[in-house]
Amino acid sequence: MKVEDRATLLGLTLPISLSARQVLIISLLISLVAAALFTRFWRLGTPDEMYFDEVFFAKTGQEILRGDPAAWEWFGHENTHPPLSKLFMAGGMAFFGEDSPFGWRFFGALAGIGSVIFIYLLGKRLFRSEIVGMAAAFLMVFEGLFFVQSRMATPDTYLVFFILGSIYFLVSERPLLSGIFFGAAIATKWSGILTLFPVGLYLVYRFLQTDRSQWRQFLREASIAVPLFFLVVPLSIYLLTYVPMLFSGHTLGDAWELNRQAYQFHSGLEATHPYQSPWNTWPIMMRPVFLYVSSSGANIYSLGNPLIFWLGLPALAFALWQGLGGVRPKLDEAIGKLSLSGAMGREQMALLFVVLTYLGFFLPWAIQPRCMFIYHYLPSLPFLLLALAYAVHRLWQRPWSRGGAVLFLGAAALTFVYFYPHLAAVDVSDSLAESYFWFSSWR
Repeated sequence: MKVEDRATLLGLTLPISLSARQVLIISLLISLVAAALFTRFWRLGTPDEMYFDEVFFAKTGQEILRGDPAAWEWFGHENTHPPLSKLFMAGGMAFFGEDSPFGWRFFGALAGIGSVIFIYLLGKRLFRSEIVGMAAAFLMVFEGLFFVQSRMATPDTYLVFFILGSIYFLVSERPLLSGIFFGAAIATKWSGILTLFPVGLYLVYRFLQTDRSQWRQFLREASIAVPLFFLVVPLSIYLLTYVPMLFSGHTLGDAWELNRQAYQFHSGLEATHPYQSPWNTWPIMMRPVFLYVSSSGANIYSLGNPLIFWLGLPALAFALWQGLGGVRPKLDEAIGKLSLSGAMGREQMALLFVVLTYLGFFLPWAIQPRCMFIYHYLPSLPFLLLALAYAVHRLWQRPWSRGGAVLFLGAAALTFVYFYPHLAAVDVSDSLAESYFWFSSWR
């Protein structure tokens, strides 16, 4: 009996007949989204107080919700970053109550779930592989750093969500939506501007894939589309996030001054913090961030999943090697034809896109003078997950190595379960709590 026939017996009507494979894919997707929902929302109100940078972001969100003009002033309020994430926090508190921890964290958790969906769609789109998409989404669900940051009222998870949305819609040939998400990323944190790097990569790829006889037409269309969708649209989104400021009695000049002060703050910040870490230590997770300790001793650490972090580095190297594989034997021919598509297939281009985008979000931090933390690595991390997901895809292609793919994914999930109390303020025995400090730098 077909799935279509079974559905009819239940009084349902399906527009098409689904194969067993399609039913399996839908079931797995539902399971992944359910896992993301459960992990992000269960105990979201714990702790029931503001902690770490929530005391700045969520507090300013409360002031915005009250219509307090002081929320848009520099001193004593969080205006070192653009206002979009704080507007979402205010919106969550409008639904669930001004003093509700669930409320000020709600939309951040939702963005964490949205990021899982976007990385599935992006992996599937780039590699035309359900395995890559599913594996990347699975890894994001069980990645500790993503988990912790999506359950606290700070801008970082919103940033990842908007970046992934912008890149997904870019490679899906929907530039308006891409530009809207790009603008939202910048309106969350200025580091969202780094999204222009994958945008540029993709445009170069499309140019090189275009027949030489159509280059002029491509450049003519790009000269209109790029400024419109990646300058005018994002700038409009950015400016719209300051409309609540104008309604609170402030002027455009005040908004400009707020941005000027924010720039001075980030460019000249010389503060130090016991849990800060240099950019080049993030991939090996040398220094996680101690965010919270309860009266009973339960902790929240911004700590990544070690299995994912550390195996992700050789996965990136493998992705780079595979991506360059088509260039080496055919480079001279490609140069002669002035077409890179003659040298590389779609999969190889996707691999290089993933690796270079990872570096594009990571390497600029090398010249950032301010105090930094491991959560600044978050925008790079989805592309490490995509490299790992590609490795899982390659293992799955060979029946004899599928067990290795399942073993790795299972081990990643179990590692997350083991660290869960350390990430979510769950009381555990002293011996288990002590077991989480694998290195002295993790204390």
